[in-house]
Amino acid sequence: MRERALVEQNTDLKVRLNEHLEYLTVTKFNLVFRDGQLSIKESQDLGKKLAEYCRIHRIEIRKCETQDERFAYTNSYPLFVWEHFYPDECFDCLLLQEFQQNKEI
Repeated sequence: MRERALVEQNTDLKVRLNEHLEYLTVTKFNLVFRDGQLSIKESQDLGKKLAEYCRIHRIEIRKCETQDERFAYTNSYPLFVWEHFYPDECFDCLLLQEFQQNKEI
């Protein structure tokens, strides 16, 4: 039972630090998949769509710490939600590649 709690705590910390490979923020999506091309308005609209979808389907939205001075936390959505909106993207491939690149630095 203790091990399960520690695993959940570790997962929660990774999500909060935006380093989890099963959750993704709009900001990280914009940087990794759109080369930062989404405007603030487009990012906000996308976040609203993702949040609405999650609320309707009772899917957990996790909070992630951010370096943005406008807010301390941002929403982080499960990859399967992103895949619903962007079925042609290879989220696992690109996120894993980015994660491995960060480990090398």
